[in-house]
Amino acid sequence: MHSNEAVARLTSEVIIVPLVIENAAFRTNLGINNLSQNIARVKIIFMDKAGTEFSGTTVQVPPMGLKQMNSIIRYLLPGSSEQTGSLRLESDQPISAWASQIDNVSQDPSILSGRVTGNNRILILSSANTGQFRSFLMLRNLGSGPAIASLRSYDIEGQLQGQTQNPISIPYSGIFSVENILQFLGVSGYGPLEIYSDNAAALVGTSRVSGNGNAGGFFEGLRIAGASRDQVIPQVVDSVEVRTNLGINNVSDYPANVKIRLMGKDGIERKSRPVTVPAKGMLQINNVLRELLGLDLAANLEASIRLESDQPIYGWASQIDNTTDDPGFALSQGEGAVHLLVQSTANVGKFKSSLVVLNNGDAIALVDILSRDTNGNITGSLRGVPVAPAGFFSTPNILESLGVHGSYGPVEIICTNGQPLMATSRVYSDQRTSGFFEAQPIN
Repeated sequence: MHSNEAVARLTSEVIIVPLVIENAAFRTNLGINNLSQNIARVKIIFMDKAGTEFSGTTVQVPPMGLKQMNSIIRYLLPGSSEQTGSLRLESDQPISAWASQIDNVSQDPSILSGRVTGNNRILILSSANTGQFRSFLMLRNLGSGPAIASLRSYDIEGQLQGQTQNPISIPYSGIFSVENILQFLGVSGYGPLEIYSDNAAALVGTSRVSGNGNAGGFFEGLRIAGASRDQVIPQVVDSVEVRTNLGINNVSDYPANVKIRLMGKDGIERKSRPVTVPAKGMLQINNVLRELLGLDLAANLEASIRLESDQPIYGWASQIDNTTDDPGFALSQGEGAVHLLVQSTANVGKFKSSLVVLNNGDAIALVDILSRDTNGNITGSLRGVPVAPAGFFSTPNILESLGVHGSYGPVEIICTNGQPLMATSRVYSDQRTSGFFEAQPIN
């Protein structure tokens, strides 16, 4: 059933989906988006925690279409009831891939993007070991041999709280995972986690933060070197149903002086505040809209946030359902693109998808928004939507806005006059659970 022999490569670019799980608590669905105008042949290979490759299967994805496979481990390994591993995807056309890890009790989906490369220095923005929250950690070795990894946990003030006493050895193509990483390091509380490959092997990391009710979301491991002084969070919301917490991580060895700018849909600044984030530390502002606006009750407002810093930083938003306390995490973005893809949106049954498109340029952006079905056919469109500089377009149900009902599929976003765009989509259900798709650039 399995083999360590090299498989025939369909492309020189391989996409890794770092974490897939099938057990009594979780299942994982896989999505593959074809970014080309030709049929894509995609080989899917499952690798277990030891790095053993199981013989895969090849699927076809229509041009600009979407192939979704529910319970992907059972799809690949019929009869399998408990497995943890990762996937390698090889295609003869440009593709993107993502996994939706679903809690079998709450049906809470957490979205995890596929990766092309790893890094030898990565950051988990926040990990927790508190009475309410815990953080699962997975590291996947993408190097050409065994990886030797060290972990360091910091509190929000940037003080070292815990670290591995002995380096962790991860076999070639293998996985290291632990259910509660801070407990593993002997730490309580919460804060950033840095991961280093001592022998420069490329690693991919991801962490799932879960509450007592098992609702949670992913923090994907980020390149420490990828932080920048200017970051944008396309949407923060505060209403009776949803609140948003803001996080800012300073990856440098010096305090970061950060200006938080709250921007309206029209691109006009509503409020600003200077803050300082300790070296290696993290600042978290709960109910950020109420805090910045000085309100005691729900602001009933959506806005974007721009972060301007004198040190490299990352920002993130935790959008939390006020009834279930289910958190969905959206990362800040440093750059935009003129052509974007939201990998999956829905307006079917209990599932809906919001959409926010932000103009990161200095002139009005004219934006086309196209929905496609899983076969790649255009099912709805909005053409020439004007978006002010630093402003954004938003809708709570993008497919409803496009006149699409009882369907799901990708959404393509194109700026026809060259302004850089950012976009994010929240897929949510009437059971009050949700996860984020952050739009991917299409070259």
